[in-house]
Amino acid sequence: MSQLTATILVIFAIIGLFVLDRDGKARTSKALWIPFIYLLIIGSRAVSSWFGSAPLPDAMYGDGVYSSPVDQAVSLGLLAVGLMVLIARWRKVGLLVRRSGPTVLFYSYAAPGIARWRKAGLLVRRSGPIVLFYSYAALSILWSDLPYFTFKHWIKAVEDVVMVLIVWTDHDPVMAIRRLLTRAGFILIPVSLLFCKYYPTLGRGFDKGWNTIYSGVSDTKNTLGIICLISGLASLWCFLGARRERKDPARTRRLLAHSILLGLVIVQLEMAHSVTASVCLVLSGAAMAVIRRSPRTNTARVHLVVVTALCCALVPLFIAPSLVKNMGRDTTFSGRTEIWNILPRFVQNPWLGAGYESFLSGPRLVQLKAIIDKTFQEAHNGYLEVWLNLGWIGVSLFALVLIAGYRNAVAAFQRDAAIGSLRLAFFVAVLIEGLTEAPFRMMSPTWFLLLWAMIDNSMAVRLSTRREWQGRSPGEGLV
Repeated sequence: MSQLTATILVIFAIIGLFVLDRDGKARTSKALWIPFIYLLIIGSRAVSSWFGSAPLPDAMYGDGVYSSPVDQAVSLGLLAVGLMVLIARWRKVGLLVRRSGPTVLFYSYAAPGIARWRKAGLLVRRSGPIVLFYSYAALSILWSDLPYFTFKHWIKAVEDVVMVLIVWTDHDPVMAIRRLLTRAGFILIPVSLLFCKYYPTLGRGFDKGWNTIYSGVSDTKNTLGIICLISGLASLWCFLGARRERKDPARTRRLLAHSILLGLVIVQLEMAHSVTASVCLVLSGAAMAVIRRSPRTNTARVHLVVVTALCCALVPLFIAPSLVKNMGRDTTFSGRTEIWNILPRFVQNPWLGAGYESFLSGPRLVQLKAIIDKTFQEAHNGYLEVWLNLGWIGVSLFALVLIAGYRNAVAAFQRDAAIGSLRLAFFVAVLIEGLTEAPFRMMSPTWFLLLWAMIDNSMAVRLSTRREWQGRSPGEGLV
């Protein structure tokens, strides 16, 4: 089959998936396209890569400090537009902040033009752990080796929160996240398969042993695995929801759409050989299916399911590493254990860290590449990276962040088992991924969804059901 024929077939397949999954009654704001574009970018490649204006080869920019002006302009543009949407929704944002200030309060002070958000400062006692974490991340600029670099990355982290707030303050927050994830999956997964099969210069590469690796629309096979993980969980959630709606006339076509996408996800994971993403999908997907069937009052069962999933992921790492051989990998986790042993040697201040997102940059990164590998970019352990960047103080605060976020996710399950099961599934998946990858970074799909899962949205959902948000025509309430 020629490239042109394959491309045309994939385009029709994408259109078909959208048609099968359509819901004419549902209404979401046009502002949802902003986080959708954002998710497409962070889930694939930088804009500069698509337009051929990416940075020069890593040999010249080996310190990891350089960033493309094109990518910076796009990022700032999306941030500016997102802030304008939130300003227009300031009342609903205010209610959301009062309940979920842990994640967004400190960011609110850095968002220009949103002075009304400062009233949320009175609620610090409700949101201490996450407020302190992000405050500490900003404070780390003072002792960072690259203060401007740290500040720039912290500002980019603001964009994650802005996009999450756009989703949660939509007219229908549940439908908003459903549409956001399914739209992204319907595009990224089929196009990735197309690139892997018919556009080798875009979708394939070679490892150090000259073995073919598949990256699809992403720049690495691990990022492709992340896309498959997110799309797989979202489609499984939609599939389980459609399966329960026996009286819905659109039930059959929705089941078909998400069955197809799940099949494509499995094929892509097999091609990418992403063990981490595969394990995360299996464990978090199973947890979601069990949690969704649990009574909303039975939180003990929810806790048991979450703990079981996490323990299943921890066993190969700390108890029985030999199990890794059964999955086709060595007990060093593809060289990760060597990296974990080397990085602590370069830590100068174990209590404060090197500064937010700055440890693996500058001269230190050049040294590490000379020791480990010239392609080295990350620690392959999210928890280790938190310690490297923010020290033991940051690790302690991050632990409190996760505890507060988990409590919010469980509370969401008690209100609505369907959306609560998705939030808990993403929470479990990202925590497991953090054992062998680095998902707690700004502008990454997994961090975006972890923030979404941890926010307490109860007030926003209540507001969306009030009279002022009902009875609108499709053309009203565009933001």
